[in-house]
Amino acid sequence: MKTTLKKLIEKCWQIIEGVKKTHNKITGKKYGKPVAKLAPINENDVETSIYGCMLGEAIIVGDIISPVGESWETNE
Repeated sequence: MKTTLKKLIEKCWQIIEGVKKTHNKITGKKYGKPVAKLAPINENDVETSIYGCMLGEAIIVGDIISPVGESWETNE
C-alpha cells in the first residue's frame, strides 16, 4: 500500500477523533499480532506534572531581592 504523508496524517486524525467520540479502543495489528493500542483518555485520570503544579498559588509581597537587614542565628 502506497500513500502520501498528508493522507496518512489525515487518516490518523480521523481515527483519533473516532476514538475520542465513541470511547472505543482500537488495536493495531501486524500480520495478525497486536502491536499497538489506541484508547480514549479520561480527563480525570490524566497525570499532572509536579513542574508548574503550584503556578499561581503564591503571591510575592514586597522586595524579595534586597537583604532584610536582620542577622540570623545558626546552630554552628
